[in-house]
Amino acid sequence: MSKQIGALWVKEYTRDGEPRKMLSGTLDIGVLGEIDIAIFPNDQKKESKHPDYRIVLGTSNGKGEFKAREERSDKKPF
Repeated sequence: MSKQIGALWVKEYTRDGEPRKMLSGTLDIGVLGEIDIAIFPNDQKKESKHPDYRIVLGTSNGKGEFKAREERSDKKPF
């Protein structure tokens, strides 16, 4: 038996005038609730040890649009 912990949708966006695809959706992380994520192809991949995709935390505005979360500058855990 398997438990579904999230769902992803293929979205299209434009970068540098070129159409691109990404995955956008939510992950259920248990008692902490759900988080919005986006998965993008790694445009910086130059070696086989580099990841193929990057996962970004974000927020959804409820209209199918995704906004990446700002990274905290203080880097403190709480």
